Amino acid sequence: MATNVSDNFSESLLSTSVLSPPLIPVVAYLRMSTEMQDCSIEHQRAYIQRFAAKNGFVIIREYIDEACTGTAVEYRPSFQQMVAEIEAGNADFEAVLVYDMSRFGRFQIETEGPYYQHKLRMQQIRLIQCTKEYRPKEAAYDGLINYLEMIDAGRFSSDLSRRVSESQKRFISLGFKQGGVAGFGLRRVQVDGQGKQRHEGKFMERRQRKDYPTDRVVLALGPAEQIEWVRWMYNQVFEHKKHQADIAAELNAKGIRSDSGRPWTADTVLEILTNEKYIGNLVYNRVSSGLEQRVKGKVKSVRNPPEQWVRCPKAFPAIIDDTLFEQVQGILKSRSRKLWQKDEMLAKLRELYRNKGILSGLLIEEAIGLPPQSAYRRQFGSLTRAYLLVGFTPNRDYSYLEINKHLRRMFSTVWQTVKNTITGYGIDVVEDTACDLLTINDEFTVSLIIARCQQHDSDRCHWLLRFDTGLRPDYTVAVRMNQDNETIRDYYILPITDVNFQRLHLAEHNGALLDSYRCDSLDRLFDATRNVTLTQEAA
Repeated sequence: MATNVSDNFSESLLSTSVLSPPLIPVVAYLRMSTEMQDCSIEHQRAYIQRFAAKNGFVIIREYIDEACTGTAVEYRPSFQQMVAEIEAGNADFEAVLVYDMSRFGRFQIETEGPYYQHKLRMQQIRLIQCTKEYRPKEAAYDGLINYLEMIDAGRFSSDLSRRVSESQKRFISLGFKQGGVAGFGLRRVQVDGQGKQRHEGKFMERRQRKDYPTDRVVLALGPAEQIEWVRWMYNQVFEHKKHQADIAAELNAKGIRSDSGRPWTADTVLEILTNEKYIGNLVYNRVSSGLEQRVKGKVKSVRNPPEQWVRCPKAFPAIIDDTLFEQVQGILKSRSRKLWQKDEMLAKLRELYRNKGILSGLLIEEAIGLPPQSAYRRQFGSLTRAYLLVGFTPNRDYSYLEINKHLRRMFSTVWQTVKNTITGYGIDVVEDTACDLLTINDEFTVSLIIARCQQHDSDRCHWLLRFDTGLRPDYTVAVRMNQDNETIRDYYILPITDVNFQRLHLAEHNGALLDSYRCDSLDRLFDATRNVTLTQEAA
């Protein structure tokens, strides 16, 4: 998010001689990734400010991406906002200051870094790294130096990714789990360097991290009730030849929830029916979403062939015996060969369309004898493409689906920023992952909503805020998106005492009452958390 820097330079401007040259307006771009905690935002800011003061710059704005990888621009909202403002010709500054080129980006495609540098240069905006000696007049080779620095930063990230991957494969072969959830019927257990359980008789909580970097995580059998339901699923396929959609429907009817607390789907049941961890095998590298898979600026996940998988057989007690597992795999494969041929998939989809007169992902999941909607996406690229092939033309604009994907990523980014910033103040923060609610110091609760920008014939923007009345948080942080629905416009920090209803429509201007809650950054929220802590200490 872009934040306005306070007028820290007012006194220095007043004391500057009228004969001194005017200060050059610039902005600072700061980025911190989780693997570079030593290069914190505070460290970058202090270094850039000293550089600016020494060389006659005044920083009018900061663009900050916290806990954001430098390898993928799509996960850096502030970077996107900065570039968009420059491209639009709205830049009120002459240069972008970065600590070094690794903060500007660790681009994995060699032409990507120069591409964004070119966008700046087209608008006469310089890109200056503060760890290098500053030259007031840009030399012809400065762009080349920046390019080489970007390549070096990208190679570092790529090499680090490969080293981490090799390390994870080695630990998997030793029987230690590497990231991710345990799964339904299983639980994670923390062990020390000698393999002894760290907390006797206790499982690790969902999202809980290890106490020490040298500790390891192993899998163990989970709650007895979940173990029985896993065995029940396998028996339903083997003995009763039931499909995963029918199994999911029956689990939901019985009130059984998945490990995440959500209802079952055909895909979540299929994951249990095909995962070797239920016979005690630890498997890694089934899917790659690494930097080498980047396509057109996106990170594309691909399924690796079985020969590339890394296994540790019988790393922990099994829930299902090998014979039953193999029998169930045979049944599922025979169904796949029968149902998942393109022509037959389209024939069944066409029949569903004739019977229902309409098509949707929900109808496909509920239909008996059809592959899950994920199979149609994999086979035809998208559900919309499959619909068109059977003669069904959706009368809706499906471009909103891509916007929704971006907004979900934006939600995660802002949510982590809020959580990490408040935690960084030494304030106790409890996160309820089931309903996305933060409890601050046991004093008040905070939730977050993202509001897309919508336009009608008048071209006026409006935003619809939908509040979760079941949560009833003390404060709701509403993020309003710009017209492109890619960058953040502003924030509304709304207390439940004043805004207590299910929906709220916002226009560009909403009157003194509502707009009193509007702010350009989340500093007001962060200040409130600090004030609560100070009040408690004073009491």
